[in-house]
Amino acid sequence: METRPKVKLPLSKNDKMIEVVGWIDLFALWVVTILLTTKMTIFLIPIIATTIFLALTILIKYPYLYNYPVRINNNNALKQYSNATRMIRFLKMSIVCLSILMLFGITGTLKTGNDKAFGIILIPLTFVIILGPVIIFISRSFKLK
Repeated sequence: METRPKVKLPLSKNDKMIEVVGWIDLFALWVVTILLTTKMTIFLIPIIATTIFLALTILIKYPYLYNYPVRINNNNALKQYSNATRMIRFLKMSIVCLSILMLFGITGTLKTGNDKAFGIILIPLTFVIILGPVIIFISRSFKLK
């Protein structure tokens, strides 16, 4: 296994903003869950979202362990690591936002009984929200060689 350089990544203003928005979204998810729901099973959504969020937060600290589409060396390590950690930050924020949408959809379905519209919108929206940033950041990684 090749050894990759371990670089201390400075946080840009955008990175800080994405991180703060992710934490605010996570807090909002819990507040909305507590205020809108009475069913205990609905609490699985914020529990799963929080677990994923915290796991990705820990993962951000080790960008030299990720898989990259290009070879990492001392010249491109900072750019590649910054790009990869920014992608993880976007994913964290996206997963929490998607969880909030799911929670609103489920509680709305429980109140109105209309479950058709929620399911039709949720699946394509999930693909766009999760795969969109991944595709953008991986293509950007090739450009940053």
